Amino acid sequence: MKSPKSILLVNRKNLLWLNQELIPLIKKKYDVKFVIVAAANQKKAFDNLLSKKDYFITAENLKENAYNSIKKEKEIIKEAKYFEQKYKINYLRDGLLQDREYSYKLIDNFKPDASFLFLNNKASSDYLEIIKEMNYYFNFFEKIFFKNKIDLLISRPDSLRGFALTSISYKNNIPTTFQTTTRENGYYMWTDGPYQSHRLIQHNTKKNKKIKKFLLNNKNDAAIASHAFKYNKRHLEELSFNGTFNSIVFQIKDRLNFLLKDIKKGKIRKRPSLIKNITRKINAYLENKYLQKIFENDFDKLCSNPFIYFPLPVEPEFSTHSLSKEFNNMHAILRQTAISMPIGYKLIVKEHTPNIGNKNRDFYLNLMRIPNITFASHSISGTKLIDKAKAICTIVGTSALEAAERGKKAILFGTSVEFLYLPNILHSRSFQDLPTLIKEALKKPSLKEVKNFKKEFYLYKNTVRENSFYAPNTILFDIASHAGKKIEEKQVIKAIKTLNNLYNFQKKNTKR
Repeated sequence: MKSPKSILLVNRKNLLWLNQELIPLIKKKYDVKFVIVAAANQKKAFDNLLSKKDYFITAENLKENAYNSIKKEKEIIKEAKYFEQKYKINYLRDGLLQDREYSYKLIDNFKPDASFLFLNNKASSDYLEIIKEMNYYFNFFEKIFFKNKIDLLISRPDSLRGFALTSISYKNNIPTTFQTTTRENGYYMWTDGPYQSHRLIQHNTKKNKKIKKFLLNNKNDAAIASHAFKYNKRHLEELSFNGTFNSIVFQIKDRLNFLLKDIKKGKIRKRPSLIKNITRKINAYLENKYLQKIFENDFDKLCSNPFIYFPLPVEPEFSTHSLSKEFNNMHAILRQTAISMPIGYKLIVKEHTPNIGNKNRDFYLNLMRIPNITFASHSISGTKLIDKAKAICTIVGTSALEAAERGKKAILFGTSVEFLYLPNILHSRSFQDLPTLIKEALKKPSLKEVKNFKKEFYLYKNTVRENSFYAPNTILFDIASHAGKKIEEKQVIKAIKTLNNLYNFQKKNTKR
């Protein structure tokens, strides 16, 4: 097997703990050169890991240089057109909408003052400035790839910088991945490409079938995506009066604590607006009270008619803006799904609890005017609704897997998800498909089909586990208890092994 010789890694703050474990062992095993892109305050941590041949790039310097570059409007547009043509991309849909710093401003369902994101630079909201920034990243990283002979990229595409990186790697057949949580609590995996292709999981599942390595016995097996429901109770508590009050008190104390530290150091650092944070908390509390009144709280009433269940995703988020670029307007998707359904069926929609307070009320009120749409209270169990539903609709959500586990069909809108190949999945490629897909989803599967849905689901789950590394109670799974938790060395070794397997798989299967 081959191994990478030059890795470009974009470090995320919540994965520093993992990269600090991986890098020394990767360098020891494969003698790899690293080019690291990370925040300035992480440089010290990486200085202890890198050698003279490695290269550190400060993220803040990149952004500042992009902003300070002086170019005229015609030159900026001309350059953007060149990159669009060269990489066969679209700046607005493929790039800007993936960047969380900007995407919520481009989506009219969201209140601009309710986002958890804060722009530090007034000029950043200018469309032309954003295009100029994207151009800068393409120019800068083309040289980095060439000069350092990068042969593996570890970066998410969900920012202007990340999108430029993944576009360059894709064009040049360079294996690309990043560490992500799987659909099960505690398991991390390397994605097949920047957009979570299903090819590798499907390939490995077929191998597992051949050698009959796994017993398909689902007794006492943990439910898929248990971590997705793990925090729902906590989110609901945070929306209560006591939860809101305690959160505001904590934020004020936390800000005062940081302010005292800044005063001691003699420099006041710029931080997200405390007033905006508090306003958002109060707004979420008030919206929760309002929505609980207009949403249906009676579970039996919700189930009185046959229905398709559509749980909403977090927005703006990687899953909705990167894995489903073709379908990223939830209002339009829900409307088209509802009007494509046969008479006698309801579309039960449930808001994702962390979204409460982020959408304008009109989002819900306009959709509730459609006769066959009902919003279920976000306090009702999603799994219970899946149990009663005739079929599931989702963008790329885990509810499609929960449907497979129960022998039910699911309509999936996303184009990039690692379980797209499962036999219970009906993939929607356009709104024109919806009436036909919905009728197919509502057809009762035969006993043979149900058995196959469940079998393939458990094969998928076991394959994911085999090709993942286990790191429970770390920051991506449990923010409250991750402090002091370390990944076991054998899991670090497994992480490196699965990374190298992925590298070789993509080297074989990504020629374009």
